Amino acid sequence: CGLYWGCYDALWAIGSLLVTGYEGGTRFSTNDGSDWNDMTPRWGNGWYVHALVANDSYLFAGVTSGDYTQGGVWRCPISEIVPPTTQLVGLAGRSIKDIACGNNALFAVTADSGSVYRSTDGGSMWDMVFPRHVTQVATSPTGTVCILEDNTPWYLLPPTQIYRSTNLGESWIVSDIMNPVTVAISPGGTVYSGVR
Repeated sequence: CGLYWGCYDALWAIGSLLVTGYEGGTRFSTNDGSDWNDMTPRWGNGWYVHALVANDSYLFAGVTSGDYTQGGVWRCPISEIVPPTTQLVGLAGRSIKDIACGNNALFAVTADSGSVYRSTDGGSMWDMVFPRHVTQVATSPTGTVCILEDNTPWYLLPPTQIYRSTNLGESWIVSDIMNPVTVAISPGGTVYSGVR
């Protein structure tokens, strides 16, 4: 395929439209990846798109910049990706490393502290629902949310753990999966994990 050299961190697809986030912004293809174009305007001045996710109406991007001041969660109407109409919807100035959406909620993981934030109004208002060390978030249409917490700097705690919520992050239950490295949820709510 026609991708340029770079570190590609996120991929989203619908039909023949592909969008990828990388260390220089975002590229899109309208022909199944044969040709690629830069998305301009970018998601603000953010130069690194770590995560892409969509609901029925919007494509959301988790963005950071070299100085960690131009990040945040951005959105673009799916009908306006080519050419894009981007808008900052929350967590301005925060470096975002993962995002997920499901059951009318949007979740974002910040890169600085690993905190998890939730929005239930499309990104206008955000509440912190988990305070620390999260590296990944996953959701299902049924409302199940899972996060992967990485405690490797804290030698007295289990190195990685998965927490699950069935109430959009109001409360969390730790799973018994040993040494998880990734987490995903099926549309029906079944939790899957890669382990060491």
